[in-house]
Amino acid sequence: MSNPKVSIAIPTFNRVELLKRAVESVNFQDYSNIEIIISDNCSNDSTAQYLKTLQSNPLVIINQNSNNIGMVKNWDKCLELSSGEFFLLMSDDDYFIEKNAINRLVSGFNLDGAAFVFSDVLIHNTDTNEKYPTNSDQKTFSLSDLTYKFFSNKVQVYPCSTLLKKDDIKRLGGYSSFNVNNSCDVCVWLSVLIDKPYAVRVSSALAVYTVHNSLSSASVEEWQDEFAGIRRVLDNKFNIIRDNDYNKIVSGLNIGLNRIPVGYISRSFRYNHEYGIVNVLRDVYKWRKSIFILDNILFIVRKILLKK
Repeated sequence: MSNPKVSIAIPTFNRVELLKRAVESVNFQDYSNIEIIISDNCSNDSTAQYLKTLQSNPLVIINQNSNNIGMVKNWDKCLELSSGEFFLLMSDDDYFIEKNAINRLVSGFNLDGAAFVFSDVLIHNTDTNEKYPTNSDQKTFSLSDLTYKFFSNKVQVYPCSTLLKKDDIKRLGGYSSFNVNNSCDVCVWLSVLIDKPYAVRVSSALAVYTVHNSLSSASVEEWQDEFAGIRRVLDNKFNIIRDNDYNKIVSGLNIGLNRIPVGYISRSFRYNHEYGIVNVLRDVYKWRKSIFILDNILFIVRKILLKK
């Protein structure tokens, strides 16, 4: 592959100092054909002043929404403004840590039939200020293998280290076409992978993905709706997914679905001072059929032992 243009999209809202770090990490890249798209979702901090300093840079495309259009529509705004053959979506609090990150992701497409290319990341836990790597020993993943391992938390795929072909995303109707919020990126790569042989993994941490450990605003029921959206993607393509693959994917999806109450209870206990042991016991009983399965028990043990 020669030197295709790569669009690095950075949607942002009220995190100007983190935005600067993200932009600097893109400027640090040794890949020569990059454009940076920054879409400000009506920030009220000093983001606008910072963006003025970038206006003379011909590689930077700036969009400032007159009102906050929501996360997913802002992602689609970035997609609309992009002109590259490839598209990578980086949150304003994430950043590249290797100067050859884009080079290595683009090179992954040298394998015929690659649906998308992703790499390991360092996960930055803002609660403990620790960074720890994701990892796997596989180089390529089929549809059923990646989705099963992703939903059962054995492999991670994060937007900041995932390179897709822009036309593939546009053909799906963009990120907002799936009617979900937190998992629209998953619906995109899953849809692309359904139509192509495999995804390619780069076995190095090329970026940092930031986890803000706080009480999530999404309830268990909202996350269940998100998983229902992912299931719709599978069911809409049921006729082209082999039965064995479909069953394996749904098995992984169910593991992830059963883990939702575990995460909710854990976050509530850690970050909501009014959520005491009585509420823990109440909710454990409420979702007991989802919580007390072998995979969840093993997951909790790993979390305790590894402290991640």
